[in-house]
Parts: sequence; structure tokens; C-alpha cells
Amino acid sequence: MIKFKVTQLESGVKPIGFLKKKIEGDFHTIKTLIATGKVKINNNNISDDYILKKDDLITINANNLKLKQKKSGVKPIDLKIEIVFEDDKILVLNKPPGIAVQVGTGQNITLANHLSFLEQKKNLDYLNIIHRIDKYTSGIIICAKSPQILRDLHDLMQADGFDKNYVCLCAGTPKNSSGKVELYLKIRDNSDEKVVVTRDKNGKENKYSLSLYKVENTFIFKNKKYTLLNVNIKTGITHQIRVHTKYLGCPIIGDKNYGNFVVNSEFYKLGLKRQFLHSKETSFKYSGKKYKLNAKLPNDLTSIINRICGNKQSVRNEHFQENSNNVKHGSKHNSKKNFKTKKSNSKTFKKSKFSKK
Repeated sequence: MIKFKVTQLESGVKPIGFLKKKIEGDFHTIKTLIATGKVKINNNNISDDYILKKDDLITINANNLKLKQKKSGVKPIDLKIEIVFEDDKILVLNKPPGIAVQVGTGQNITLANHLSFLEQKKNLDYLNIIHRIDKYTSGIIICAKSPQILRDLHDLMQADGFDKNYVCLCAGTPKNSSGKVELYLKIRDNSDEKVVVTRDKNGKENKYSLSLYKVENTFIFKNKKYTLLNVNIKTGITHQIRVHTKYLGCPIIGDKNYGNFVVNSEFYKLGLKRQFLHSKETSFKYSGKKYKLNAKLPNDLTSIINRICGNKQSVRNEHFQENSNNVKHGSKHNSKKNFKTKKSNSKTFKKSKFSKK
């Protein structure tokens, strides 16, 4: 027996049109299945002019039927990734570290394999990511369930309609407990530091970047200071947070490209195998609904926090200066984006559940 549950996006069509997308078989084959009572909706026989509604349960009791295979060419592989939220428009994953989001050189298995698996498992016609995070960064990945939703959310993101918060553990401490970093970044090929700060704001390949940061907690481990930062990104440039924290003088622990080699070596001994960077919260409003998505910190990062919290020495947040510090380097002046930034900078950052109590 084959079962399908009709989603909001799939509603409003007749059973034959719906089933032609789901199973192998021509118009007459499917019409015969309906006429002979082998297709039921909500356990009832139906006619072929029935209009499907959201949450209708379709069952097909026939031998030798095959599900229609996706034409993406991507092999379905279950990568055992947690689904943190799902409705009829989006599906949200808590991506583990080590899984590349997109196909690239040397990437045999990527998130695309898991999306192909989910399409088959959930009988979805479409599932595609609306944004990317680095291979060794964990956390929220939002997937759209139709091309139109994908376009809508892309447009919303371009219009600064998303609020994205990351948590990272950094070597050292910033001068102030909160502030913003505005930099022009240049992407370079064939370099360990793929992204660098530039003074040239007019360069064709140079990108404006903006992050707001807030100290969540600070620690002393083996007589060295470490900071747990919340970073709210207002632009989405490659390696933005990793470059910004380095510019603040407190690079992310475990970052092989922008981090401190000696410090990284100490944390590798504690079991850390990647950069301590996690996309923990994303919020936006779409189609009249407010979304607030959360992805819990994975075990490899919580274990590091537990290890350094085991040290009795710690630095309290009150030791930081109360005034915010704005770091600019060739920033835009009197721009519309900068005007929005000032409003954003007045937001209250919630204390992370990962902070040391």
C-alpha cells in the first residue's frame, strides 16, 4: 500500500493530476485505479473530479506500482540530520559539522543527498536550501518546499528581512561587551585566508559587511581568557563572522584559516575538531506568519564549554566596558543600510541558553 498526505501547496487539484507526479503510470492507468476503488481518500472511494484538500490522506492498494523517481540525479542518502521545524512552506534542519551544503571539488556526499532522501521519504516534489553555511559550521539551514517560496525568501533575505544569530567561542576578549563591525571584504582564490579586509570600497569584487556582537560569557582556562560571543549578521558575506572576530582581536577557536595556531592546538587536545561556530537562531516574517527558529548547540561544542567551565577561574561580564564599540574600516556613510543598522544596534540581545550560569 502506498500513502500520500496532501499539503497546502498540493491542494486544489484533482487526484489524477496529483498522482501523475507521484507514481509511475499514464492517465488511463491512474483513472482505472480510481474507478475500481483502489485509490481511496480518507478511506473513502472518490471520483476522478474530486478536488484535493490539505491533509487529505490518499491510499493506493495495488500491486507493482512504483513511485516516480526524482530527476535531480542526486543519490538519496539519509544523513540522520535533525529536523527542528516543518510546515507546509519550509523545512528547517540543524546541520551537523562536516557536511558540505553544496556540491564542490572533493565533495562526494553533501546536504543535497539528504534533501533527496527527504523528498522521497516525505513525498515532496521540491526541497531546496535558501541559504548556505560553511561545511564545518553547524546549525540552522532553511529549505523551501516550492520554487516560489524559494524566490520569496531569497527576496526577503535581500531586503534584510531575516534576523540571524550565531554563537562562537573566541580566543581573548573584545575591548567592549557589545558593538558592531563594519568592513569591506575581498574574496581571494588560492589562499588560506580566502577573505581579507580591504580599504578599497569601490573594488568590483569587494563586499560591504556588517555584524553586531554581544558578549554572552567569558572564561579563563589555563590562565588564558576566552569569550562566548553572540553575533548577529546583517550581511551574508563568505566567512564574515570568522574574519570579523579576527579583526576584533579574538579569533574563533578551532578556525584553521583565521584562528590562532597555538590556541587551536590546545583545544584539539580537548577533542575539538572544527571551528566553534554555530547558527543558533533565525527569525523572519513570511506569508503573515512569524517564524522564530532555534537549533540547539551540538554535543561537540557543549563538551568544550563544559571542559573550560570546569576551571574555577572565570571572568564576569561586568568586567567589560558598558559602552558599545563600533569598529569601522572604510564603512558606508549616510547610506540607507547604515540607517537600518543604527536601528538594529539598539536591539536587546537575549542571553544564550548556552551561557555559563
